[in-house]
Amino acid sequence: MASLKSEQLVHIYQALELVNRQLQSTEGSLALAHQSVLMALVENGAMNLTDLANYRQVKKSTMSVMMDHLLDESLVVSGNSKSDRRQRFFLITNKGREELERHQAVILEWMQDRLGDYSESEVTLLFNMLSKLTK
Repeated sequence: MASLKSEQLVHIYQALELVNRQLQSTEGSLALAHQSVLMALVENGAMNLTDLANYRQVKKSTMSVMMDHLLDESLVVSGNSKSDRRQRFFLITNKGREELERHQAVILEWMQDRLGDYSESEVTLLFNMLSKLTK
């Protein structure tokens, strides 16, 4: 593994902060963690609290708070399992899809603006490297 120098870490922090600031400037800002949950529901359909917590790699209690917020905002709905009424499943609503798409558009526009001077191969390399980081 390549060792990171402190100035490289500074650039990583700056990039993360820029993305975070861009998202926070969006009207009706939706936290990245909430966006990630909504994306999981789009990709996987109905999910229970345990599966969502495992997906986000957080405690169930943390995920429960996140889901309460998304329920309060009508971005998701919940229902009980037919086989086990104690088991709750969550689904994204149309409003949730619209909010997610709106925030994704902000991120994509920002990324296109920032990466506009890079070649297609450089952008591909960057996203391949970021993909490896998230595995």
